[in-house]
Amino acid sequence: MNTKRILAIALSMLLIGSVIPNDVRASGDVTVDVESSEAADENMAATGEGNVIDELLQEDTEPAAEDSSGETVPASVAETSYSSEEAVLSVSEGSGMETEQPVSTEADLINTSDVSSASGVSSVDTISDSAEISGTTEDLQKDLRPEEEQEPQKAQDNNADPMQEFPAFEQAQTVNGVTVTVSADPGIFPENAVLSVTEIPASAVETAIEEARQDSVNVALSYTFDIKVLDADGNERQPADGQSVKVSFSMAEAGNENLETKVWHISEDESQGTLSAEELDVASEGQTVTAETDGFSFYTVEFTYGDLQYVLPGGKSVPLSVILETVGLCGTAEAVTVSDETLFSASCESGEWVVTSHQPFNTTEKMVVVIEGIDYEITVTDYRGTLYYYDENGNQIKLTEWFHIESRDDNDRLFTWNDRGFNQYAVHAGENVTYDRRIDVKNDVILILGDGATLTIKGGIHVSEGNSLTIYRQEQGTGKLIITDVDRY
Repeated sequence: MNTKRILAIALSMLLIGSVIPNDVRASGDVTVDVESSEAADENMAATGEGNVIDELLQEDTEPAAEDSSGETVPASVAETSYSSEEAVLSVSEGSGMETEQPVSTEADLINTSDVSSASGVSSVDTISDSAEISGTTEDLQKDLRPEEEQEPQKAQDNNADPMQEFPAFEQAQTVNGVTVTVSADPGIFPENAVLSVTEIPASAVETAIEEARQDSVNVALSYTFDIKVLDADGNERQPADGQSVKVSFSMAEAGNENLETKVWHISEDESQGTLSAEELDVASEGQTVTAETDGFSFYTVEFTYGDLQYVLPGGKSVPLSVILETVGLCGTAEAVTVSDETLFSASCESGEWVVTSHQPFNTTEKMVVVIEGIDYEITVTDYRGTLYYYDENGNQIKLTEWFHIESRDDNDRLFTWNDRGFNQYAVHAGENVTYDRRIDVKNDVILILGDGATLTIKGGIHVSEGNSLTIYRQEQGTGKLIITDVDRY
């Protein structure tokens, strides 16, 4: 069998996919058994493609091969194989001897005019002289598949879930002991997006926050971060209109009962070149606070406490624990400093801090108490100097003169308020005072109950017609008035 016959058979295998059984076409190498030229003609006639082989082979036909004894070898024992890896056609003859003929893939070895004119083939595109035939049988079979068999795969690709490209997002980054976590639902950030957190100086946003602040607070400490979400190319991504994400901050200070946590979102007005701050609603759980937001830029987490005031009784020593309870602080004091030790001082005696008044003063002094590493500033006044209380409208009122109510044990006379020219009476913060007799009120009297103070009166308070008694609180509103034994009178 000559080379041209072999090429003709190989070409027919590529062009006529129906001749190759399905189980053979599924493999990478193809082997064709040629029973005889007559059998091949019958087989290909059944498929409607037989004339292709006839026209390609009628010009050059070789007799059957002979073995070493000179006998003719039946064509049924000859095999032709095509290897997609080596591009070599092998002819194995009955004698067991094998010859290999390299196959050139150049199109000029094939007379394409003969192929295009062959019956049973509607048309074959002419291959240019420089073209090459390449590819495995699997690739060729795939290309020859009917288009309708390939469409389902295309449809499957086009119907891919877009949420797979924008999956749910949750990443955390720890900076300076603060763990910042950003989480978002699917459809907001692209796949492979990353969280970027950088701490910046609080002074950069301090003015914007102070302008937006609506209450007077003391800032114990604060952190400011530049928070971004970047895509795979490093571009900053923002939630679209109507979308929101959650930002969480985890740190030890968030679990401090003495502090209130606030989260501010700082945005820039590009047209004005200014910053504005917005306080976000937060949810607290343990040492984590979480806020919901619709964009990224600067975020400030600050820990604050309200104004703390204490009226120090003159000439006395007060345990610091009483003062802390009065102003609403909990925890163990680690250090205490005062603004002027000639007026009052703080000392640690037998493991307990004590604050002592040395002389009267009418100035506003400061005492700083450190608890769990946080500085708390307490305003200290002397009862003989200045006293503050709050009226029924919540306004702070300053007193410079008042009568200090102290414990009495005089049962021989009826106590009368406003019989000495004072109409303002006060029980100082943290003091416990007991009267064993009924109190009689003349004219208009004001009673101020200091924070944490308790006034107990046995027999009650008598306010006759034409007189009045008004009771006011200090900042915390924790003073108490207890009346007992009213049936004694």
